[in-house]
Amino acid sequence: DQYRAWLRNFLRPMVNDLGWQPKPGESDETRQLRPSVLGAMGFVARDPQTLQEARRMAQEYMKEPPSVEPNIAGAVLSLAALQGDAQLYDAYLARMQAAKSPEEYFRYAGALSDFRDPKLAERTLNAALSPAVRRESAALVYDRQTTARLDLGD
Repeated sequence: DQYRAWLRNFLRPMVNDLGWQPKPGESDETRQLRPSVLGAMGFVARDPQTLQEARRMAQEYMKEPPSVEPNIAGAVLSLAALQGDAQLYDAYLARMQAAKSPEEYFRYAGALSDFRDPKLAERTLNAALSPAVRRESAALVYDRQTTARLDLGD
């Protein structure tokens, strides 16, 4: 908890400066940095503000995918999944199966691995072996699911 508090304090100015949406004229480097910093703030620091905003944006993305900047969409879905419940899990699974593009499919498939509830984690592992997840994606889902269990004692 001390480390997470330190990290939140360390990253907060950068998160405030980067924001969640690109600014006009912003560099490619800044666009690439945003998902990494937001990811660290949510996944590692477990910042409540970041997780709350990710959940809001995930809901927005599910309604209207273009409303969320593509380079943070995967991070948004994954961060929202950290504290997600069965209802959100089911929504992700349905949207993954109905995805209109490979990018959308992989965003949802990857995010399914970030749910921390053990029952949902078990569903993800079972889904990786079923027709619900494309064969070429099963290894990725399995790898992310098992790696997520090692994340700072979660």
